[in-house]
Amino acid sequence: MTSHARKGWVAVCGVALVLALAGYVRAQTVANTPQERAAIELVRQWFAAWQTGDPDKIASATIVGDNIVFQGTPTEPVRMGRAALRKHVARLRGAKSIEVTQATAIGGSSGTTVVLLKRNLTLSINGNEITTPIAALVRVEGGKVQEWRDYLIEPLGPARGGRPGAPGGPPPGRQ
Repeated sequence: MTSHARKGWVAVCGVALVLALAGYVRAQTVANTPQERAAIELVRQWFAAWQTGDPDKIASATIVGDNIVFQGTPTEPVRMGRAALRKHVARLRGAKSIEVTQATAIGGSSGTTVVLLKRNLTLSINGNEITTPIAALVRVEGGKVQEWRDYLIEPLGPARGGRPGAPGGPPPGRQ
């Protein structure tokens, strides 16, 4: 895929992602073709592998392309390659649960399918469990994940609620 074509895909997927997350796509899974359904199933299997915390399973050659391009969150640098993914996963041992709640696939005639999804990620950080919704764009080509980019929907931090000013509660003056 050329750089120009990739930028076009990202633009189209960005608009679709915004619409999907805004609630315009209410179905849990939207896929019109066998190619789109297969891409969504592959992505669901991949995120299920993340729950194991096993870098080798997550970066498996049966699921992930050799030159995967990925960005865990928009604040992280873009990285490339299965070895870099394995290293990235090895430092993220806190994932307790990853629940894919919505998935929409956009298939192309070139054999590339982009899966837009929303998932709830529960992390264990310093003994505290934090759940946050995350949007992701995953490009599937040749039956493998070739690109993955995460986008935080809400800031990652303590859960809302509780007494103002208390740990895990809203800041004082905001209720």
